[in-house]
Formats: sequence, C-alpha cells, structure tokens
Amino acid sequence: MASKSLVSIPRISLDPKIRFLVSIPDGQPENATPFQGFAYSLCEKSRLLEFFQQMPTDIFELTPTVFPFRIARRIAGQAPINWYGQSPRALTSQPHPLEAAFTIILLDRSEKVIDYEEWLAKCPGPVTLVAESGGQIAYSDLSLQAVRARFLEVCGLLNVLGTIENVAVAEAAIASWVEPAERRLPYEIGGHGTILPNVAVLRACGYVGIGEKPFSRHHQGEKAHIEQIVLTTNSVFDEREANPPSRLNQVYPRSPDLNLYLPATYDLKALSLRRDLDRGVRRDMQAVLRILDKQVGYSFEASSEAEKKAILGLTDEVLIQRKRPTPNPIMRMRQLEVWLGTEAVACLATSEIGGVVRLPNRMNRTRGLVRQFAQHYRADRPQMLKRSELFRSVQRAIAECFPDDLQALLARSRDGIRVISDAHVEWLDVRGIPLGLRHNVSRIPVTPGNLFIDTLSTPVPIHATPEQFRDILVVSGLPEADIIARQFKIAFEIFGKQWRDRLRIKFVRVASRRALVEAINAFEGMLMVFDGHGSHRPDEPGVLWLGEEAVDVWGLGGEIRRPPPIVILSACDTHAADRNHATVANGFLALGCRSVLGSVFPLHAFHAAVFTSRLLYRVSDYIPAAVDRFQRSLTWLEVVSGMLRRQLTTDIIRHLEAQRLIVEADARNMFQQMHWLADSDLDDPFLHIRRALLDYGISESELDREIHTAIATSSTISYLHLGRPETILINSAENLKKWTESVAALDQENVS
Repeated sequence: MASKSLVSIPRISLDPKIRFLVSIPDGQPENATPFQGFAYSLCEKSRLLEFFQQMPTDIFELTPTVFPFRIARRIAGQAPINWYGQSPRALTSQPHPLEAAFTIILLDRSEKVIDYEEWLAKCPGPVTLVAESGGQIAYSDLSLQAVRARFLEVCGLLNVLGTIENVAVAEAAIASWVEPAERRLPYEIGGHGTILPNVAVLRACGYVGIGEKPFSRHHQGEKAHIEQIVLTTNSVFDEREANPPSRLNQVYPRSPDLNLYLPATYDLKALSLRRDLDRGVRRDMQAVLRILDKQVGYSFEASSEAEKKAILGLTDEVLIQRKRPTPNPIMRMRQLEVWLGTEAVACLATSEIGGVVRLPNRMNRTRGLVRQFAQHYRADRPQMLKRSELFRSVQRAIAECFPDDLQALLARSRDGIRVISDAHVEWLDVRGIPLGLRHNVSRIPVTPGNLFIDTLSTPVPIHATPEQFRDILVVSGLPEADIIARQFKIAFEIFGKQWRDRLRIKFVRVASRRALVEAINAFEGMLMVFDGHGSHRPDEPGVLWLGEEAVDVWGLGGEIRRPPPIVILSACDTHAADRNHATVANGFLALGCRSVLGSVFPLHAFHAAVFTSRLLYRVSDYIPAAVDRFQRSLTWLEVVSGMLRRQLTTDIIRHLEAQRLIVEADARNMFQQMHWLADSDLDDPFLHIRRALLDYGISESELDREIHTAIATSSTISYLHLGRPETILINSAENLKKWTESVAALDQENVS
C-alpha cells in the first residue's frame, strides 16, 4: 500500500523588529489630563521612554556587521523606535503573533501577571512581560543585558516549536551584540528638559556623560538655555553630516533633520475648577493657573510670595503643622505632561537622528494676534492693505518669540523641518519668506495629547509608484448647481486637459454621512480630495457639510475601514487658526490617514479649486518626471511643499503684474523660469527668484514690500500640511527593484 504524502506546513518568517507595548489602563478620552489630553498612567511612565531610546530597534542593529551603519539607517528612517500605548483590552483582544517574538509588553505597575494568564495560554509562542513581579523581566532588573538574555531564551523556545524560520540567525545576531564606543562632547552642559531630546540622540550615537549634572544657570535666564539648545542641535547636525547621503537614500530619503517643538495647553482661562474644593486649595490652584498662563520662557516665574507658596504646596496647614509640602497638583500634572511629551519627541528624534529645538512658551501667546488675523480673514470684505499689515504684525510677534540665535539652525537644515506645535511657527519670516514655504515643512499637532502620541509613533513607510496615484477620489459635498461646485468644475476643465490621459478621477457627490463613508470605503487609491464647505464654531468640533448635514469626522472611526493615506481638504477652516483642537484635519489623522492638507482660514472658492487642480496636475506630470530626473524616491512632503512654493511664485508674479511692476508679456515669459526655480533642488529657490526679479529692474525696497503683500494675500499661508507625509515614498517599480537589489548586494559586502 502506497504511503500518503505529507502536507508541508509553511514556516513563519521571524520579524526582527523590537517592539515595546505599554499597557495603559486609563486610555479613554474622558480620563485624559486637563492641559494636553494624555492618559494619566502614560504620563507616569515617561521614564520608560528614556529606556526605549537607548535600546536597539531590531535584533541586527548591534551586530558587528550592521553596527557601523546604524546612524545612516536611522537617518533613512529604516530603524525607528517602535513603541505604542495600548489598553489591556486591546493587548488581550487576540493572541500575540508568533512572528513578533521580540516584543516586550510593559504592564502597569498596578497590574498583576495573573490577570494575563488566560490570554498567555492562548498565545502560540513566547511572550515577554515586564512587571513588578512574576514577569519574564522585573522592572527592577530592566536593562539592555536583561532584554538580551530574554531574547536568547525566546530563541530557544522558538527552536523547540520548530515552526519559525531563521531562528539560528536571530540567536547568533543577539549573541553578537556590541555596544557603542564611548565618546565625549567637547563642551559641558547641564541636564534640563529643553535639551533632553538632543541628549537622547547623542547618547544613541555613543556619547556619554552628557548633562549628568543638573542645570545650574537659571540665574542667566533664557540665554543659558538657548546656548545649550544651539550647542546640542549643532552636534546632532554634525552626526548627520558625518553620514552623508548614500545609495540607500535613493530608495529611502533622509528624514527631516530639524524638529521645532513647543508643548501646548488648552485655553487655561477656560479651565473651570470644581466648586466643592477647599477655599485655600482653590485659591492656590487659581494662582498656579495664572503662573502657567503667564509663562514666557523655559521656566515658571512667580511674581509674588503667594504664588511661590502655591507652586511649592506651602499651604497654611503645611506651614502651621510643619508637614512635608506636596507640590500643587496642577503644577505637578503640567510637569508630567511636559516630561511625557518631551520623552515622546526624544523617541522620534532618536529614531531619525534629528535635532530638536525647544521653543520658548511665549510662542503660544501669539494666538491673540492670530485670532485677530483670522477674524479679518472671515470679514465680508477684507482689504489687501489691512491684511498685509495684520500679517506683518503676526510675523513680527512670532519673530520676537523666536530667539535670534536659533535662526542659524534653520539655515543649516537640509532635509526638511517638522513643526511639533499648535502655534503658527510656519509663518516665521525667514529672509522674507514664511518658514513653511521656504523649507519643506510638515506639522504634528500637540493637542489632543493621545493623537499627538499616535502621530509621533513612527509608522511603516508607504511605498507607492506613480501609477498608484492615477486613481483619485474627489468627494463633493456640494450640489451640482452650487456656485462653489462650478468653480471646481471650471478649474478641473482647464487643468484636466493636461492630466486627461494620466489620471482616473472618480467624482462622487455625497449628501449624507452614510454616503461619505461608503465613498471612502469603496476607494482603494492613495489620494482623496474633499470639495465642499467646512466650518468650525467655537467650543465645538469642526465639521464638513454634506448638503444640509454637518458631519463630525471624529465620529467616523468605527465606520471607515481603510482611510486613504493622503487627504486634501479643499474646504474652509479644516484646521482653523482660532478654534479648538477638534479640527476636521485632526479628525482624519485620528482615522489613520498619513497626510492631511488642511486650511487655517476660509478659502476663496476659485483659488482653492485652482490650487487643488494644479496639485493633481503635479501628481500626473511632476511625480514621474522628478523620479526619472532625480533618480531617487520622492516623499509626499516634497511634492506638496514644492506645489506650495510654485503657487506662491505664481501669486507673487501676478501681484507684481497687478501693481504694474512687471508688464503682462514679460510676466507670461517669467512663469516658466520662476516655476523651474521653485521646483529645483537648489538650497534656496526663493533667493534665486528674488535675484531674477531684481535683475528685471524692480527696486529692492519696492520688491520686498510687494512680495510681503503678495504673501499676505496668497492662499498658500492658509494651508498646513499635517501628519507624517515624509513616510510616503514614491518611486518607479523599476527603480525600486534595481536599487533594492543593489542595496542587498552591498549588504552582503558589509556596506550599507
């Protein structure tokens, strides 16, 4: 009798990434902290993030073969720190994947391992828990050596299972880990939160003895803090320059090299205290709120003896009974929030070897002038001169809040700037052009806090080809007869002649929340455009209008199955400058979109339609041409930033033509030259544009004045690019195949 053939069981490929999952028992929004909206228990775990920053990001990073190239890999976004906060319910909702064996789950100190035993029994392979007691690693023993020893145990357990590939390779890699040679900086600094992210980056590069002594120059004021920020940021730039662009960056572009970070708060004046509080406690809390609201620099300043007592918790009872003082709970909570936010930014910076500039708190206080500017934008008949004057006032206020010594760091940036703030740092005047238009700039909002943490977590890069951008979804919330809908139709007819054979645009008109959800769920492409009305009333969430129905995007979380990676919001006030954090743009980020282009002001219908049409033309024409010309991957950040520069260039030339500083025939000829400059890979395209206009014969003073007016009235200052657009990588399939094979060949030669 013939024997039956055995069915071969496919072996599982082992994931080399090291992940950290932090249990957050109180992750619900209603349990968030009052100023930035973090989970309380996550705030208490901020020191864990310091541990993550010094750990390898995968099991091969510390091997002798890969170790020399770890900095280059991080700059290219190939070795991010993977950490996530999850509720116990989410952690135990399904068995832990066998292939993710190098995941470390850190339980809350209030949790017991016994509560996870039933779930552990369902897991197909080894799970590593860190707990007070009973886990595979105790919190008291948590270290690189303990993690290494546990991972070797995991490899032994996987060998017994016999269903995982490459266990022997993983075991040999972990056994061969080496540590960086110790290096020392040529200067001394004092430990302080303002430089914590840069210190974390430099420690990951092998530097030791940084900021071990507490900061002791408080008496020197802000100047002492700025000196340390400049020194450490320049040291991070030095590390990046010691690892110049390589063949790896043809596939994986270099990550942004500079982060401008500013912790934020909700509106402190709107915060109400419980009425049942003791009168003395209530008085001290109100005093601390005033101190927080008045903060301008990097430290708190008490202007009276009562405020000093309130900060230190020196209540009447403490003073009379000589008890040990307890810091004011509001001050303590604010400190915890700032520590958590700073450590989270440090994780991102360490993932990318990027510099972090902590901005002084007074930048948050510019919101009053921004509100005035926004009110003028909302006026029925805004005047060009008035708008120019107001924008100049806003820029002047931002410049006064941005220390002069930090300007040189902006000039040193080469790979893009990330704003991590709710303040409008993008409008900072940098040699006559706003920061957000002169550089490739994106933003991560800092409120609400849980969205801030989620957006900071480095996502897996999205690799796309130009062909994948051919399918575009345009969702309109407007009736066909609406005057704004007609503006969009006209613009699309004009520019559609250019992309007709390259793009497949699907138009869907929706008049209800259900229709919007169905349209998004039916779309599998990269890019969605929303055309319609948006609004954001004070103290309410921002909404999109679908006919007569207002839709709060934040409420769509359980209904959208696959959010499009890129969303362009051609609607008013989708990230309003003078409203709360519950914006439409933030709502799309919360759904899981990777990049959202939102508006801080009402948009002129025709201008918005033209900009969107030009952006789609850029998708159809520029992306494939640029991939071919530059012979490397493009990031979506580059694509949008270049479009904004191109649009601003158009607006400047048209304004100069309207002021009769350029004759019509010359203006038509100038467009091609100026747009080429705007799209070039020159370090400073606007410097060359300005020189060309000066050569045309416009006087310097007149040119600078009119360029400012053109900027103030341009729609480009209304747009903010939110999310992580630098992680969307676009390249041809042929190039990706060729360069991936090339990089693999180099890896075999121990060259990255």
